[in-house]
Amino acid sequence: MNQISPRATYIIGKSMDVARYVRCIESSKRVRWDIADNIIQGWGFDTGQKYFPDGITKADQFTTLPADEKLYLSQIQG
Repeated sequence: MNQISPRATYIIGKSMDVARYVRCIESSKRVRWDIADNIIQGWGFDTGQKYFPDGITKADQFTTLPADEKLYLSQIQG
């Protein structure tokens, strides 16, 4: 019975990881997209509103920040 040594398994595993990475990079170069053009598409952002809730930003846990700075923090974390 042919058994693969642990070293060979490690090398084969690494080779497969590298090949998968190379395919990923090649695919990403074939697909060109821009977040501003393809995702946002002219959306406006209301700077008077939070972009993310406190549960995500944890802005409410900053007890020393005034409300306007907590709002700003919720916007820059995104």
